[in-house]
Amino acid sequence: MGSYDLIFLDVPGGLKAFLLDGTITALKPGGQLLIDDMRPYWSKRAPHRPPGERDPERLLEDPRVTCALLRYASGMILATRLPA
Repeated sequence: MGSYDLIFLDVPGGLKAFLLDGTITALKPGGQLLIDDMRPYWSKRAPHRPPGERDPERLLEDPRVTCALLRYASGMILATRLPA
């Protein structure tokens, strides 16, 4: 698939979590991943997710990246791939 310096993961909510592993793998060390439309996952009033839909916020716990939460507009996560 290649390796990239920057990936903007702009896909519907259910696909975000599904694509995380492959997306992180495709980042070069030092590469950055930006995910938008995270506000529904941060809202206490968010509708219940269908069974089996994973939360893309699990990116925050991935040891391959360091993350910053950007509570701007629709809510974003900016992740930087750490060296292997």
